[in-house]
Amino acid sequence: MSRIFQRVIPSFVYWYNKKYARVSCLFQPRFRSSAVNNVSQFFTVIRYIHQNPVKAAICDHPAQYRYSSYKNYFDDDLIDSSFVRSEVSVEFFRSFNCAENDDRCLDIDDERPRLNDERAANIIQRLSGCSNVTEFQRLETKVRNEVLYDMWMAGISMSQASRVTGVSYGVIRKVIAAAQRK
Repeated sequence: MSRIFQRVIPSFVYWYNKKYARVSCLFQPRFRSSAVNNVSQFFTVIRYIHQNPVKAAICDHPAQYRYSSYKNYFDDDLIDSSFVRSEVSVEFFRSFNCAENDDRCLDIDDERPRLNDERAANIIQRLSGCSNVTEFQRLETKVRNEVLYDMWMAGISMSQASRVTGVSYGVIRKVIAAAQRK
């Protein structure tokens, strides 16, 4: 049953997005994560999480949000806050988490815009001068690779570029990786 859904759902989403000129996920957003590499980033992420309900106008203060861990860092032992307690005082923690900020941690609007295949094809035509897949595939390798990288920089995903140009995903991935190393 799971194999059936693995094949049917992507096809359905592709059809649905094409029919309604959509370009996003249909059932849920993609999972994203980022490593926290130092204490400063750690506290920024904590503040970002505690400030989300305030920035969404759900409450005026992080302590007012019912589902927040904010109150638990120093008031009880519901969470393991030993690291936080060893790094900062209660007063600093409270003032830091309530301070106005412009913290950005994996915000959706940081994501590159997605383009539908028609817009992607127009960008590809503008960048390459090719009016169809056959012309694109006949480009000299060096020129093709430059265009593939430019397409990616313009917001065309590797899988979308593969679909629209007929160049395999693996080749596109290698081209982009090589260009980024330069």
